[in-house]
Amino acid sequence: MVGESFRKAHGFSPTSQMVCLLPGSRPQEVHTLLPLLLHAAARMESSQEILQQQDCAFSSRGGIEFFILAAPGVRQLVNSIARRVLPEAAHAAALPHVCASGSDQNGASSAVDWLTAGKLRCAIVDAQSREDAFAASTLALAACGTVNIELAAAGVPQVAIYRTSHITSWIIRNWLRPVLRHATLPNILAGRTVIAELLFEQCTPERIAEEAIFILANPSVVASEVEQIRRLVLPKLQPHDSRGNALASSEVAARTLLKYLPKADCR
Repeated sequence: MVGESFRKAHGFSPTSQMVCLLPGSRPQEVHTLLPLLLHAAARMESSQEILQQQDCAFSSRGGIEFFILAAPGVRQLVNSIARRVLPEAAHAAALPHVCASGSDQNGASSAVDWLTAGKLRCAIVDAQSREDAFAASTLALAACGTVNIELAAAGVPQVAIYRTSHITSWIIRNWLRPVLRHATLPNILAGRTVIAELLFEQCTPERIAEEAIFILANPSVVASEVEQIRRLVLPKLQPHDSRGNALASSEVAARTLLKYLPKADCR
């Protein structure tokens, strides 16, 4: 299977719960969101021993492994931020023995950079293998954007996150929120919350880790999310143009938004 081959090629355990971190494709997004995701990952790592002791079902599903899917234009930036922030995150989460390591770990492809801080291991993987990566993922923590619909189409449970400047958040709250109740396309199409959104002040490592652990520990929640997306979201997508040509995910998202966004009353 595709997911199994991705795990083997990149040095992941065949039984772990894999969490895909998607900090966005623009430098400013990466600067803002990647540290939050890494701090959340460290909190999840520090919490999983307690969960494994308390929940036999959680324990039987294997440990948690993390990887960052880095867009081509920000790969070096992702590496730089991760190497700086991961030890800080591990220290803040009380994970002992902080150190950083290089690439090619556990037989992984040399295209993968492995970082280790305490018990927390995190790989950095090129986004060219995104379809295979999604097939291997148990959960994704993703910046709001077209990737949310890609994850939904791939059947990957997700937590959508976004944080921006105070001015931009004020504009969104006062100009867009009266018209648009949700930030992600899956929720807009469903007309309800089918994936968790953590925006602005709610977008903290604590809340991200809390939502992620809840999903990992509750398979019934995952099944419900996948079913709602299959029933309410996927039928509304238009992945091809009038000539039958496949569209890029960004164009699919744009066309769908134009069709389903409510009309603003500008009077």
